[in-house]
Amino acid sequence: MFKLYSKILTLTILSFFTAELTASTTILEDILGGTKDSKINATIKAASFKEFPNNPSLTLGYLVLCEGTATVSDIIELGTVSKWSHIAMIFCEPNDIKFTAEELNKTDKSKWLCLEANLDQAGNDVHLIPWNTFEEIEKEAAAVVLRPFAYLSDLPTYEQLKVINQYLGVPYEKFITELVGAAFRANTEENRQSLFCSELTALTLQDLGLLTIDASSPDFRFTNNFVPADFSKERPNALHLISARLGCEMPARPGTAGENRKAFESFTKALRCVLQKVCCCSCVQ
Repeated sequence: MFKLYSKILTLTILSFFTAELTASTTILEDILGGTKDSKINATIKAASFKEFPNNPSLTLGYLVLCEGTATVSDIIELGTVSKWSHIAMIFCEPNDIKFTAEELNKTDKSKWLCLEANLDQAGNDVHLIPWNTFEEIEKEAAAVVLRPFAYLSDLPTYEQLKVINQYLGVPYEKFITELVGAAFRANTEENRQSLFCSELTALTLQDLGLLTIDASSPDFRFTNNFVPADFSKERPNALHLISARLGCEMPARPGTAGENRKAFESFTKALRCVLQKVCCCSCVQ
């Protein structure tokens, strides 16, 4: 238990220290290079689609949230005061969109596709991969949940979904100051030369007309000011979808969190509650 709290203290210091880094610290991969897994990266490279497949029956079906267990994931979770460190998007047929865990477990996911931005030596840092490949990548995650889209008007069409082709192969976020800025919603302009996971998700939602692009709207936010938690139930007021809503968080598989992990989750939850009550901080709303 002492080791756990030592780790929490160390990660907390690291997460707050990163806020002091200057813009001269630009290459995130140099800092996180040790997180790369050559076997996983080879899997991604082999499975990645070069462009959105010619399948008019596909639509945007789910968001998927992951609770990672690597050190970099812990830093993200502490830095954003959240359980979640990663987000991706799932494309499937409309009939595959389910709103209960029981129905979800019975659904054939063999044709599902997943869009994500992640560190990847293969070069396609934003990649479109089969769902089973994503599951393999995230097999060490403590939790993976799906949130289904309930559309109040027409579903995104195949022609609309092809917009993601422009992001495939874009490098993962290179500027650590932009990542830190997202945690505090402090970025004042967008940079699409490199993307992190929640930025990619927000961009795609904007492209599909599901998030406003009107800078004068009170619901507008720069896409690089979103973090994974903003798409979760933790922050019910953070996401303002247009003509759609998100369903409950349903486990994609049984959780694997041990006692130490549960203690870590309790710590981030308590920290979030303190910030909400004491300072009404907008980054945890």
